[in-house]
Amino acid sequence: MLRALLPAAVAVAALAALESLLSARVADGMAPHLGRTNTDRELFGQGLANIAAGIFGGVPATGAIARTAVNVRGGARTRVAAIAHAGVLFVVLIALGPIVARIPMAALGAVLVMTAIRMVSPSVVRTIFRTTRADRNTFLMTLAATIVLDLVMAVLLGIAMAALMSLRHMATYSVVRRQYLPADTREGVIDWTEETEQLRDRVALYRLDGALFYGNARRFADQVLDVEDVDAVIIRCHRMNILDASGADALKDVVEQLDRRGIPVIVQGMTAAQQRTVTNMNAVPPESHVLELSEALAAAAQLSTAVPKATRT
Repeated sequence: MLRALLPAAVAVAALAALESLLSARVADGMAPHLGRTNTDRELFGQGLANIAAGIFGGVPATGAIARTAVNVRGGARTRVAAIAHAGVLFVVLIALGPIVARIPMAALGAVLVMTAIRMVSPSVVRTIFRTTRADRNTFLMTLAATIVLDLVMAVLLGIAMAALMSLRHMATYSVVRRQYLPADTREGVIDWTEETEQLRDRVALYRLDGALFYGNARRFADQVLDVEDVDAVIIRCHRMNILDASGADALKDVVEQLDRRGIPVIVQGMTAAQQRTVTNMNAVPPESHVLELSEALAAAAQLSTAVPKATRT
């Protein structure tokens, strides 16, 4: 029975949480002079209430955007408004049911239509249309889905499209480029010394900016593996913000293929979390990672002199 009920329970809980948080967001936007909603407390209280409702045979309840907006427009300022709302509904249900049943549905629909109109901010819509194409497309798709389908599906589709646009943006602006010394670092300006000047064209430096994830892992590997006629490769990751398993696997592939060509790889500047990821994936040996560029240059100079010329073909 638990296996049969769990998927539906998770779906109901997720949708209930989503709609309640949207209601809280709408209320915060309509009453910016009041305190912001504590979302953790909101979800915790809703969970307790729905557990109690289930015990007594009730159905799950959520915050409702339309009723929340009507409440705020009616002057609600504290949580007492919700209690008063529940009390009035109880009285209406018990004592005034026959009278309320005579209210035309068209009149109630008009109230909701006017509430929806007052929830839309024309200035925000104009701002969205003046920003990026991804924001504009996400807004239009969510709007269309709200009209054709329902609010919950529209929000889910909007979140999915926003996630896809974010991944596309991340892949576009995450780049790996060949770098040449001198370079300005937190250590200062770093360059080859007189003793290592001969390695300037023999050691290739690549700087990875942004993210290394499944969206650009192949492009990263292709670009680094295109290097030829060098003694060592340094991959600078001090500006890499995101690394996932696919990115670590691409880095592992680069290290292994260059190693077969007799080209050692030094990785510089990863965070502790990124180092754990590449270590768990067996992508980069701990001894091949250094924190500073000066250490990477020293390691490359040492490896360059240690590798026999015959292996660099």
